[in-house]
Amino acid sequence: MVRTSHLRNGHVTSCGECRATGVKSLTYVDGTCVEMIKAKTIRRNNTSGVPGVDWRRSKGRWRASICFKGKRYYLGSHQVFEDAVRARKRAEKEMEQASIFRTAPSFDMAMFLALAVNVPSLVIFVVKVETAFYEKFVLYISALNKGTLYMIEKERNVMTRAILQELFFVYEVQLIITVILVCLVSVFFPFLDVSIHMLRMFVILSFGVCAVFCMYFTMVVFYYFSDYGGACVSSVVFLVVTVLCAAAAVLWDTFYLLPLPLLLGGLCGWVVSFLLLRRRMDTLDSFLMC
Repeated sequence: MVRTSHLRNGHVTSCGECRATGVKSLTYVDGTCVEMIKAKTIRRNNTSGVPGVDWRRSKGRWRASICFKGKRYYLGSHQVFEDAVRARKRAEKEMEQASIFRTAPSFDMAMFLALAVNVPSLVIFVVKVETAFYEKFVLYISALNKGTLYMIEKERNVMTRAILQELFFVYEVQLIITVILVCLVSVFFPFLDVSIHMLRMFVILSFGVCAVFCMYFTMVVFYYFSDYGGACVSSVVFLVVTVLCAAAAVLWDTFYLLPLPLLLGGLCGWVVSFLLLRRRMDTLDSFLMC
């Protein structure tokens, strides 16, 4: 006797399925038979003649879809029939490659574009923040070594205002750049024959990478003052939140929630690092002297 769950998960192949498909060994990915997806069987109520493509009379568009792990995923609605067929064929091709669900090309492409969108922040940080901040930092260290208490407090206040002003400048400029580029890419994505799922992941990942970069910029300032503890705490917060959220997304078995852990972890790490930096700036004299 064979358990139903074993048949459903693909651990055991039924005799009837082998006779119907004409293959001796089937490829299963998380319980989904790849060969059955490629089969040309058409449902009786299919109106297009292509598996997974049907006409939505209420919207006047062709809708493409595919089933995986017992769930139906919609690949978008299209005005042109051939576009819907191409979307279905592309999904079938991805299903053929069993490794697709381990490498996740849609996620990888969305992450690549998200990183490309946030590259300007790296240049802005080096040119704007580190250049303007370093002069104030040198003057403060000189006052700390040779100056009076009045000079130390004056240079520290000047340096604090400079670093906070420059950091907020980078935060704001990069956020504006990210929003503009995300909007532009979202407009041109449909013309590139990209799925709506990749578009959603790209939007979330873009803001997630932006938050991570802002956290990184804040942590760099810790190293100027040899405050490795603050940098370590911020990194641990980012790691813990990201890992916990990623584990929750995996347990919920929802692939399109995977970009959220990066966004949530980046935001938490960013907030913690900024609060620790403000606290360190208030006690900077005693921290460096003791």
